[in-house]
Amino acid sequence: MEQTWLPGHQIEATTRQSYMYSIYKHLMPEFGLMRMIDILPEHLRAWVARLRDARVTPVTIRYNKVLLSAIFTTALNDQVVFLRASVRRV
Repeated sequence: MEQTWLPGHQIEATTRQSYMYSIYKHLMPEFGLMRMIDILPEHLRAWVARLRDARVTPVTIRYNKVLLSAIFTTALNDQVVFLRASVRRV
């Protein structure tokens, strides 16, 4: 993530440090071993619930959700991942 997502972002050093702290404290432990395409809404809901259970503040949870959203948006824009069509089985 440091080598692919952050280099394209022109941000202040303190912001970069904050991003890296959050990525390694809250995002990588939860999603680090998963492929982006495999992360589904239920995984995100369960992650938020675990953060709440761990008494992480709402502000920190919101910050991490925004950060994760930015990572996903960049991956989509850079065509690292694609939107998948919903498959309905009959």
